[in-house]
Amino acid sequence: MTKKKELDYDLVERLASIKCTLEEIAVGLDISHSDARRLSTNDNIFRERMERGYAKARLSLRRLQWRHATGFGPAAVQMAIHLSKHWLGETDKSTIEFDGAIRLEGGGNSSDRLLKGINPLLLAPEERVELSDLCDMVDDKGLLALTDLMRSRFFSLVTKASSNNVIDVEMKDVTPALPAPELKEAA
Repeated sequence: MTKKKELDYDLVERLASIKCTLEEIAVGLDISHSDARRLSTNDNIFRERMERGYAKARLSLRRLQWRHATGFGPAAVQMAIHLSKHWLGETDKSTIEFDGAIRLEGGGNSSDRLLKGINPLLLAPEERVELSDLCDMVDDKGLLALTDLMRSRFFSLVTKASSNNVIDVEMKDVTPALPAPELKEAA
């Protein structure tokens, strides 16, 4: 008869403290994954030590983040910005409202790039609302998720709101004028 193996709860906690998965903890303890799953469900000491290990891992990471944030150089600035966003709820997005109908944010929304350079005041109030609704759909699902009719209406409104043919002007600036080819007579 085989004697039941004694569990090393300290090892469970040490493995969890470096964010090992349950499968990796099972390998470290030299037990099957199903036994580890059963222990994590039924053995209170196993579960508590695993949770304590995971808490230690989070604490260690938080300590490292804080050390980076209070350090010097670009990495410190980036970490301070990251922690400010997550802990303080700060954001680098700024909201610009045109007549309360169209909201453009400084983030990377698809509609922001599509609406660059338009003047929504060239649209009727109901058209501004319609364009705003279409922009929300573009940002949520993407331009290709719109039906052909909706996509056509979206571009129609954008074209109407493009003052002084902004789209054509940008294309002319991007396309360089090419010199005429030289013509040579055949000998």
